[in-house]
Amino acid sequence: MKHLIWNFINKFTKKEVKNMKALLSIVMAITMVISTSGLSFAAFSTIGKSTFSATGTVSGSGGVTVAFSADLKNITGDTASSSVTWSTITAGSTGWLAALQYISVKGFATYSDWGIQIYTNNTSYTGTGDPAGLISTSNTIYSLPMAWRTKTTKLASGSAELSIIEKTVGGYQVLADGTGQTYYPWFYMLDKSSDLDTATAGVQAFGNYQEYATFIGSKGYQHAPTDYATPSSADTIYYVYLGAKFTQAAPGATYATSSLTVEMYRL
Repeated sequence: MKHLIWNFINKFTKKEVKNMKALLSIVMAITMVISTSGLSFAAFSTIGKSTFSATGTVSGSGGVTVAFSADLKNITGDTASSSVTWSTITAGSTGWLAALQYISVKGFATYSDWGIQIYTNNTSYTGTGDPAGLISTSNTIYSLPMAWRTKTTKLASGSAELSIIEKTVGGYQVLADGTGQTYYPWFYMLDKSSDLDTATAGVQAFGNYQEYATFIGSKGYQHAPTDYATPSSADTIYYVYLGAKFTQAAPGATYATSSLTVEMYRL
């Protein structure tokens, strides 16, 4: 029998013998895998178990992409300021005049309805007109209107874009700048102490819906009344410039507001 096997092997070349050895190695490897694969299906029985929970709370709001910030700065020198002021005002000749400061604002959210707005809150006003703007400190029945505009680039002192020109268009008072364009980028300041929602007067509080007080929000960047644009990026800086109309100002009087607010909100 041994001689028969030996004669059979001798009929193959050395190369063929090597091929047979390699084949036998593969067959052995496959056999080992098949014979041990059953280990992964071994019986499993629980003999005791405790279940715990894990919680990690992250501060901030999930819908806010860029945190809100607002800084009051002087137009000249770009230094910090603690109050909004104007240069020399002359009774009887000074009309609309831009303030010497601007507000640098950042903030962006992904809520379906959100915004950043600006307003006064002149609860000390005792007159019958519009309380928005500046109130006489000696006689609170008198007020002076204010205005604001936003830019995504800084303006230099004396810029034509800081001029405020009042016009009547289609029966409405609008505020242009000194660039000569048919463009009305200035907004009249609104006041939180008055309810301007004619649909549900006396029901809704001011700050959560006034379109003409909101310069950036879910509708986009409002750089002129109902004129919206898409912000260049979520961390765009908005430069808010201010102005007031001193045409009706009394000589020697002081007009002020202690509550000029920039506020980020969501509905």
